[in-house]
Amino acid sequence: MLEAELKRLLAAKRGIPHPSCGHPLFFYGSSSLAKGTDYHLDGRKRYLTPQHPQVIFQYTFSGYGSFKRGRKAFRMEKGMAFFSIVPSAHVYELPTHSPGWSFFYLVFQHPYIAERITSALERHSGVLTLDDRHPLIVKSAELIRLKQTGMFRDRIEEESHLFDWMCCALANFSRVDHARKGADEWKTRLAALMEQDTSSLPTIEELAAYFGLTRAHFTRVFKEKTGISPAAFLRQVRLHHIEQDLRLTSKTLKEIARDHGYGDISRLCKAFANCYGVTPAKYRGQ
Repeated sequence: MLEAELKRLLAAKRGIPHPSCGHPLFFYGSSSLAKGTDYHLDGRKRYLTPQHPQVIFQYTFSGYGSFKRGRKAFRMEKGMAFFSIVPSAHVYELPTHSPGWSFFYLVFQHPYIAERITSALERHSGVLTLDDRHPLIVKSAELIRLKQTGMFRDRIEEESHLFDWMCCALANFSRVDHARKGADEWKTRLAALMEQDTSSLPTIEELAAYFGLTRAHFTRVFKEKTGISPAAFLRQVRLHHIEQDLRLTSKTLKEIARDHGYGDISRLCKAFANCYGVTPAKYRGQ
């Protein structure tokens, strides 16, 4: 498995210069944070200036962390990666309820790569889901191997590999943007259906009929377009409505459970905590 090879390479890291010592085109590292570790990095408070930005690419091996850019927050689970520019308005941290977070990162200091990725992030969240056979992860492992073994013959060869990695990242952004347009259309239609009645989830057969497809075809196409199953998306919509009720109404938990199709409070609390990391009562009290 490529993940095992990446971990082996990262564990054997030797002599990689810190950015404060010279100005390498890129460097890399990894970390395994235990539960309860105080880990909070604010992209606006790093030591760099806007004239010399860095590009950070960070990929989760296990556990999960939190990545926030602007008003959007992402739970960075196994197989998820984010891009960020330092300095810029973003935060990544280890949440209180996380069992830990293991990841590797690449930091690019080439000005052209920073310029192109910064431009791409104006239109993209910078968060991707990638298995360890994805070309971007394969190319990341190759960069680490070449850097570690000193196989770059000169700076020009190193730049060529970096530009190849950058082009792979930009191509992936483009594919995600194209897919998101179709995904958003399907999600909007499903959300409109859910607005009609959130007390009972439609069956997959009912959803397929709504879109004029067979059950098997609907499930396959929906997952291809959105990355999740229809049932998982409908659960997300239902929990979103519950979250709104907790913030905006004075309904009791019993009333909320009844209104949204959860037979009892315990089922509601379990589903909500799995999604938001806290119980409904604690969330309302925050």
